[in-house]
Amino acid sequence: MYGKMGVGNWHGLRQLAAELVFSNLSEDILKSGALFSHLYFQSILHTGTPL
Repeated sequence: MYGKMGVGNWHGLRQLAAELVFSNLSEDILKSGALFSHLYFQSILHTGTPL
């Protein structure tokens, strides 16, 4: 009984941790992507050529 309960909780915690990590990662990826495209377009505007 306790073993099953522990496994269930562990699975739930792993799921929660995975979702938190994934949401943080995707947020970071979006931020860095936005920053990269901003810098990329800035360089095109200033120099007339891509990086």
